[in-house]
Amino acid sequence: MKKNFYLTVILFLLALVSCKDEPKKNSEMPTRLKDEVKAEVKKATNQPDTIEEEDSTKQSDGRFIADKAEMNAVNVNVSERGEKSLKPMNKNFIVTDKGVGAVKLGADVYRLPKKEEGLYDLLKIVSNGNDGKVCLVYSKKEQIMEVDFNNSTNRITAIRITSPSIKSEDGINQFMNYNSLLKIDKVKKAVGNRNRDEVFDFKVDGVTYELDENITGVKYVSAIVVK
Repeated sequence: MKKNFYLTVILFLLALVSCKDEPKKNSEMPTRLKDEVKAEVKKATNQPDTIEEEDSTKQSDGRFIADKAEMNAVNVNVSERGEKSLKPMNKNFIVTDKGVGAVKLGADVYRLPKKEEGLYDLLKIVSNGNDGKVCLVYSKKEQIMEVDFNNSTNRITAIRITSPSIKSEDGINQFMNYNSLLKIDKVKKAVGNRNRDEVFDFKVDGVTYELDENITGVKYVSAIVVK
C-alpha cells in the first residue's frame, strides 16, 4: 500500500515537472522558427550579415559641370560627367595667351609649385607614349590640364585645359555651346563667314578653343589650348 502511495506521489511530481518544462519548450519554438526563417531568407537573397550605409560624402569620378544652364544647352550626359567631384575654382584664375596661374608657357615644369590654392593640388609627370613626358595637373582628383614641355629644357610649350571652372576674360569656358559663343563679338569675328559645320576651333586673344559635338548635334567648347 505504502509502495503504491509513494509511486503515485513520484509520478505526480514527475508530471508536474514535465508540465513546467513544456511551456518553456513551446516558448522556445517560435524563436527557433523565426531564426530559421531569417537564415533562409538571408540565404535566398544573398543578404550580408551587416549592410554598410553608402557614404553620401563620397565623390564621383566624373567632371564638375560649372553652369547647369549651359550644360542643359550643351545636352551632355550629366550623370556620366558627374556634378560633385570638382568645386568651382578661384575666379581670379583667368586663362590668357600666357597660360593660367603659375602654369605658363616657358616656365620650368619642374619648378612649378606643387599646388596652387584654388587652381590645382597635384602635378604628375608621366610618359606621353612617344618616348617623352607630359605633366598632368589635377584638382580634387580630377585632371584639369595636360601640359606639354620640352623634355630637354623642361620648358612648357603647350597647355590644354579641360575644366569648365577656368575661363577666359570674355567668359569662354569648356562646355559653352556654339550659340552662346556667337553672342561674343570676338568669337563672331574669329569664326567669320564659315559655316557652322566647318568650325572645329577658333582663336581669340591668342587662345585656341577646340569644339566638339554631342550626340544630339549641339556644338560646344571641348578644350582650351594655349601654345
